Amino acid sequence: MTNDIRKILQRKLLEMFFEDQNAIKKGNNRLWLRIRRKNAEALKAIIRESGWPTIRQAGRESALAAWLIAQHADHDLKFQKRCLVLIRVAAAKKQAEPKNLAYLTDRVLVNSGQPQIFGTQYRFNRKKGNLEPKPIRNLRQVDKRRAE
Repeated sequence: MTNDIRKILQRKLLEMFFEDQNAIKKGNNRLWLRIRRKNAEALKAIIRESGWPTIRQAGRESALAAWLIAQHADHDLKFQKRCLVLIRVAAAKKQAEPKNLAYLTDRVLVNSGQPQIFGTQYRFNRKKGNLEPKPIRNLRQVDKRRAE
């Protein structure tokens, strides 16, 4: 990948990241859903063209942006699962952050109706007025899994 192409990739991913975060700050769920869908389609195109944006390929911040876009693509579980496979391979090569792998693993499990394994996904309990973790598989082992 040439430096020019790398810079274009980095800029595109960071633009998508900031657009996602700004939509969240505005609190407009319809806007955020539209942006999440648009960003997911753009990330699909990037993956088709260049593969998963690794730290080496896109830089640490842009690799984080790619993960966040996949993390927020709840409307497309099939795509999230594909990204999970790709980020798992990248993490094994130290080209993706292990904590991002943990978050996406839990997100895919929760979106698939299964308990999470790292305890990264929360929900708001209206009765108690606080956040609580969504169901966790084998809660006693969660700290061990996180350390690994």
